Amino acid sequence: MIEINLDPCIKFTSDAIGKPGQRTFFIQGETDSDTITLIFEKIQLQSLIVAIIRFFENLHENYPDLNHEEGKYSEPVMRITPPVDPLFRIGDLNLTFDPDQDKVCIVAKEVIFEQEDPATQMMAQEDARVVNYWCSREQLSQFLNWGVELLKRGRPICPLCNEPIEPEGHLCPKKNGHKKN
Repeated sequence: MIEINLDPCIKFTSDAIGKPGQRTFFIQGETDSDTITLIFEKIQLQSLIVAIIRFFENLHENYPDLNHEEGKYSEPVMRITPPVDPLFRIGDLNLTFDPDQDKVCIVAKEVIFEQEDPATQMMAQEDARVVNYWCSREQLSQFLNWGVELLKRGRPICPLCNEPIEPEGHLCPKKNGHKKN
């Protein structure tokens, strides 16, 4: 396994490029000398946001003396830094906390596509890359709030069937397709 540590990140963010319904999502971290951008799915961002919310709830329950994060961000600062050249596509995301350093690590592991040969599959797994984004709790809180904003900027959701509404309209299954919303 090839492991890259960005410790500490001076910037940790996510962004989406493209029109709603056709967006590509990225995660990016920067140190003084490196910028690592990875590509991931919208559902992975949604899952990471839920994990971060639970993390903060558990953290403040277990460490009640810790100050709470504000999570205020500036949109221009949260945008990813060009050029956008992702190192790999994320397969797994994990979150860890080092209480001694009061730092959070987002661990992003490369997706490895299935190989027909088991030996080749094992070698591919061993060669998978991992990026560790070490950031402050405040940076993570900013990432969380910005991520929620990114998700809100997607296609509107039909209140009847909870499916995305396309710009040209929506044939809602709850209305048996009779009326476009």
